[in-house]
Amino acid sequence: MGTLAADGPLEAAVARAAVAAGTGDPRFAPVEDDEIDLMEIEISVLSAMSELGSADHLEIGRHGLHVSREAHRGLLLPQVASEHGWDREQFLAQACLKADLPREAWRDPTTLVKTFTALVFRDPDTSAADAARPKSGPA
Repeated sequence: MGTLAADGPLEAAVARAAVAAGTGDPRFAPVEDDEIDLMEIEISVLSAMSELGSADHLEIGRHGLHVSREAHRGLLLPQVASEHGWDREQFLAQACLKADLPREAWRDPTTLVKTFTALVFRDPDTSAADAARPKSGPA
């Protein structure tokens, strides 16, 4: 949960995104008070976006993807491809699927594919969250 608009101070955008992620992400139930100490925080600050000229220029682990066509939009952070072990074409296909487009939509000239990099900040104190997390089930 976040924003692509740089329309104010970074700390205000982070605060809004944190509230949205904790209370308004439709993929998950809202965070309960007793879950806060178990959470890990990761913030990605995105660079400006550049149009991807060729899939050969996409660097896994360095570039994120923003795919758009008409009202369809999908964004995947640079770390996502590495975490899933995707190659360039898999990453492009997954970004298209996230945008609710066909897997091969990135090959269509009417689809705009942009790349970006990100500065990623993680909570340095994850030991409490790691120790308290159940060893089976989703992390």
